[in-house]
Amino acid sequence: MSQELGAWLRAQRRARGWDVPQMARQLARAAGDSRDTLPSKECLLVYIRRWERGEVRVSERYQFLYCTAFGIELTDFGPDGRADQPRPLAVASPDLPDAPASDRAPDALAMHSRDPSITALPSRRYRDDEARRGRPVDPAEQTILAAAEESPGWAAFAGDWQQYERQLIMAAADESAGLARRAGQTNVHPLTLEQLDQDVDRLAGAYLTEPLVSLLYEMRQVRDVAFGLLEGRQYPDQARHLYVIAGQACGLFSSASSDLGYYSAAETHARTGWLCAELSGHSDLRAWILAIQSAVAFWDGRYRDAVQRARAGYRYASGLERVRLASLEARACGKLGDSDGVRAAIETADGARAQAGAESSTGIFGFPAANQVRCAGCAYLWLGETEAAVHALEHALQLYEADEASTGSYAHSAVTRVDLAISLLHLGRLDHAVEVVRPVLTLPPERRLAGVIRRFEVLRPLLLSGPFRDSPAARELDEQLEAFSAAGAARQLPNAAF
Repeated sequence: MSQELGAWLRAQRRARGWDVPQMARQLARAAGDSRDTLPSKECLLVYIRRWERGEVRVSERYQFLYCTAFGIELTDFGPDGRADQPRPLAVASPDLPDAPASDRAPDALAMHSRDPSITALPSRRYRDDEARRGRPVDPAEQTILAAAEESPGWAAFAGDWQQYERQLIMAAADESAGLARRAGQTNVHPLTLEQLDQDVDRLAGAYLTEPLVSLLYEMRQVRDVAFGLLEGRQYPDQARHLYVIAGQACGLFSSASSDLGYYSAAETHARTGWLCAELSGHSDLRAWILAIQSAVAFWDGRYRDAVQRARAGYRYASGLERVRLASLEARACGKLGDSDGVRAAIETADGARAQAGAESSTGIFGFPAANQVRCAGCAYLWLGETEAAVHALEHALQLYEADEASTGSYAHSAVTRVDLAISLLHLGRLDHAVEVVRPVLTLPPERRLAGVIRRFEVLRPLLLSGPFRDSPAARELDEQLEAFSAAGAARQLPNAAF
């Protein structure tokens, strides 16, 4: 019914020789003293066109105004009414007279309109001028003219096509210039991006050396600044740069959440980081986010997911990111008891390291050789290859301590010591295990990360069973581990930190 009513409204208007702006004036005239309650002229033009296309319903108020403008009774309104032949309104003064039926151009707009029933009346003045020159109007020109008559402002040119053409082209040029002015605006100064890059690099470096609790709000601030700028207007390359910064900030937040034991929050941050990586088109960021997701899944006990995420990152990774992903894959395969998977991943990591050469990155963005060796040692430990695990973990600890002056990575050293102590207990070397783990127990509460405490859950049962069950040294170490765990870093956080 809406399409039929729209076609009826259009036919009634055209039968009176009115274009859309004239129809708007007639409705305003019909409103009389209440015309101040009508919408603006521009809005009314939009309404008329939508009514004639059948997109929206005509309210009772506008039905009454249409009837007044058309000079018909309300009962005659619409295609089902009795107004088959429209009666002219006495106050109407159409700008264009009705043309004879022979002069009409049926279906002139059919190829341009959603409604094939639309017809139009080409400019009589133009056609008369061309006829005097002995040239018939081309059908394509008729279509253009018919479309022009539907445009606001056509009647003001009294059918003068050349004047209308010039006005239309100049108006379109002004619109393009306006778009250029808006597109040329940016809310991002180059120094802003430089500062945000610096902030992210500083946080990546501080991640390994400072308590995470003290960094959370700075991570949040950098992320929120990037998100806030993205809500404005900037050049495409600036937008991509901002998405990289936002993705890095989300990745840092995800890793921190995981290290503090908030695995669900870590997944949420990582998903947003992945979206930012996709929007930026940055392959290394994609690979890094997938590595974080693999690590989160690993510490959440979802070892198959950890393997799948690591392998999914290979398509995006190069250099150190490939080393990182392969090392994480080896560690997760070790938990699954997949010996072949462990060895294949370690081989992949070795090959990628050789290709990466001296490549390095800041803080947590990097993946030094010590991390690679530590992951291999963990994989051997969980495969039950204890001697190989001890050898790899001792080597990793040496690498960390040699590099500690420059990186100060307390977290990596701590987890390596605990894994080494577990390996030593499997070999029955209690005294050596106590000596290895003792420096970890001196960490202040804000540096006691969830990864260390989770490893203690493996270490403590070994101290209370088997050959160490009655050992005073084993019981003392177990009590120290319990006290350490009770004051973990996550307990230092306010409830709203994540």
